[in-house]
Amino acid sequence: MNRVTEVIDTSICPFCKQENRCSVEAASDCWCHQVKIPPELIKLVPDNIKNKSCICRDCVALFYREPHQFILK
Repeated sequence: MNRVTEVIDTSICPFCKQENRCSVEAASDCWCHQVKIPPELIKLVPDNIKNKSCICRDCVALFYREPHQFILK
């Protein structure tokens, strides 16, 4: 049986598909440690990339301004 291994690019935001600019792996500190990521937004990350790919700063800011933009249909 062949198993397909999904390759996840951890540098890409799961929502906008742009670079998330997370530097946690490269350094001990990152912008993402300086902001509160809403739990409601984290819940919307697809299960297969949850805790693997960071949400970008722009999407976090957009969620605070317009959370309805992230409602899955």
